[in-house]
Amino acid sequence: MMAPVPSFLLLATFILNFTVPSFAFNFLILGTEGTGSHYYIATVIAEELANRGNNVTLLVSDMYPDLVAAVHDDNTRRFDVVFYKSLITADEGQGILQQMVEASLAGDMVSMIKVGSLLELALFKQCKSILIDTAVIDRLQKEKFDFIIGDLWYICVGLVAQLLHTPFALLTPTAVSISMQSQINVCPTNPAYIPELISGFDTKMTFMERLLNTIILTLNSIQNRRALSRYDKLKTDFNIKPERSTYETLSEAELFFVNTNFALDFPRPLMPHVVPVGGLTTKPSHPLTEELESFVQSSEDGVIIFSLGSYCSITDQSMADMFGEAISQVSQKVIWKRKGKEPQRIPSNVKMMDVIPQNDLLGHPKIRLIIYQCGINGIFEALYHGVPIICIPIFFDQFDNAQRVASRGIGLRLDIRTLTSKELLDAINTVLGDESFKSNVVKLSAIFRDNPKTPAQRAADWAEFAARHNGTKHLRSAAHDLTFIQYHLIDVWAFIIGCIVLFVGLLITCCRFTLRLLCGSSKKVKKE
Repeated sequence: MMAPVPSFLLLATFILNFTVPSFAFNFLILGTEGTGSHYYIATVIAEELANRGNNVTLLVSDMYPDLVAAVHDDNTRRFDVVFYKSLITADEGQGILQQMVEASLAGDMVSMIKVGSLLELALFKQCKSILIDTAVIDRLQKEKFDFIIGDLWYICVGLVAQLLHTPFALLTPTAVSISMQSQINVCPTNPAYIPELISGFDTKMTFMERLLNTIILTLNSIQNRRALSRYDKLKTDFNIKPERSTYETLSEAELFFVNTNFALDFPRPLMPHVVPVGGLTTKPSHPLTEELESFVQSSEDGVIIFSLGSYCSITDQSMADMFGEAISQVSQKVIWKRKGKEPQRIPSNVKMMDVIPQNDLLGHPKIRLIIYQCGINGIFEALYHGVPIICIPIFFDQFDNAQRVASRGIGLRLDIRTLTSKELLDAINTVLGDESFKSNVVKLSAIFRDNPKTPAQRAADWAEFAARHNGTKHLRSAAHDLTFIQYHLIDVWAFIIGCIVLFVGLLITCCRFTLRLLCGSSKKVKKE
């Protein structure tokens, strides 16, 4: 019979099991430029991994060190922040974003293509910034990371991972791009019912929309290849497995975290290593400041939030006045996130703020509606708290997000290029007056929240899983090893068609030969 275990040993074991992780991993997260939606979702994952006792290092540019410090105080954050010296200044970065907004508002495709090239070059320079910063690279190499997570927009994650000989995951802050899915993940896609990113289409498309969707998909696929090939020079210059192209490098990602959730997004096939983590920034709301709470409570008809997100500024005075005119006519009070121009006459029911606690506001019972440019993080926050949305998309995936909002019946989509104050006012009255919008968003909110783990917890679970097993090779599809001809069965169909042609040819030859014999026999009988 075994001797009883001393009670103090049982207590010590219990405490250790719940206070000390069985094994702490060393994670590196590429947190982009240190601001905006891309940065926020990266830090959410960093915080979750750090809270589990892992060692986490966040690599960001030195473009916005003050903003990084404001969001994550050195005394409270549980992960390290390493800055690399950026070749792009904050003013240059903001200038490119502003040009994108202006080109999109003008509907000028030529300007949008030019600005897109500028953005692509800026991202390339950011990658070069990391690789030439020898002090940062030396520090990262000494850390000996177990796993790396990096934003797909910042293609450098694949190069950094190969340089450090570390398995890595890609994180995309947008919904799933079927061109990228098809190329990097070798995932079956069908543009007949899956809208490509930036198309702004619904899942049910007309013939012309399916045609345009196919064209956009094809052009995006070509553009993806071209953009990735630019980084091949960096791989050669810095001797980072130059024999492997950047395209091949990214396809080696062990995991692919996608900021999507099918409570909102359209259903589509995903490969086993693709992990939907939509709604990373969603969380229960905290109490508002005394001043803000007082303003919210002062409205009998509730409060509307008006925000154009992290990147978009109102540069046109007439547009600011248009928004102001519409908002001045509602009975609700409005919290307006100030960015760029403001109305010449600020309505009496409006509170202008440079920064708003958006998630905390959305969780307040007085909030009736959010008017938003439809960045994906804000949409998920509104969905999480059950608040209807009026979408005014400006650029990139915002058009796709707006279409999903409209398709799910949780809000309306408006066109900012033709928007009038009357149209905006009518949309506000429609959403607030029709109970179906509130009912639909509450139902979807229940679906979205009906999960035992948060998006950040799911991401952290998979990241730790990949770190424990040195990757997820068992989830890798054999399609990665096929050529274009093999994957699309071109050789198989060529063989089948060849056999059919040969069979038909032989059949025709036999028929002709038989006819000749019969005709020859018939002539011979007549002569006799």
